[in-house]
Amino acid sequence: MVTVDERQGLLQAVLDAPDDDALRLIFADWLEEHGEAERAEFIRVQCELAVVHKRLHDLSQSEVEGDYDRWAELRQRESELLEGFALYWLLDAFPAIEPERFEYRQENGRVVGFGGAILTTVAFRRGFVEHVTSTWDDWDTCADAVLACQPVRKVKLTDMPKWGFIDSDMQIAYLRSQRHHCEADTHDIPVGMLIAKFLVEKKWRGITFDLPDDM
Repeated sequence: MVTVDERQGLLQAVLDAPDDDALRLIFADWLEEHGEAERAEFIRVQCELAVVHKRLHDLSQSEVEGDYDRWAELRQRESELLEGFALYWLLDAFPAIEPERFEYRQENGRVVGFGGAILTTVAFRRGFVEHVTSTWDDWDTCADAVLACQPVRKVKLTDMPKWGFIDSDMQIAYLRSQRHHCEADTHDIPVGMLIAKFLVEKKWRGITFDLPDDM
């Protein structure tokens, strides 16, 4: 019998320790045992891809042939799994987005997930969504639901956060956060953008944000 608590407990372990691939593989084993073989395989494939990719960078040219063949096999299987199932996984990861807005295609290893005027791009890493490129409205709408099931590390916003009027308390909080920084590091960056970056990274701790003027 599948219990929500059991699944959520294993998933939460991944979210709490995103660098630990062993926890991802334990979750993959559970998924396979409970009828989600493709999702389990995808996690395993991407985890192994990360290992092989690192090894290819560390080895000399004469040592890479076998690893390169394995890398090519894994990339092919990764592409097949994304082609067949990415749309369903994106619907699970972004439940606040209307299903009719979803589409799927791969672009240079990334998945184009949903969009209006600007398509949102999602990058799966080691079996989970880790990078998102999005409008502010889509991110603000989806963030809580996404972060409940995906260990997102980086968000690239295509427009500025809509914080409305930034009051003096926010400015003071930002300035205090910068008191140990060298002024020369930030003097060419608009203060409004710096404050916005400070606020979004304060609200969603552990995620690095790129804002439009920061790209």
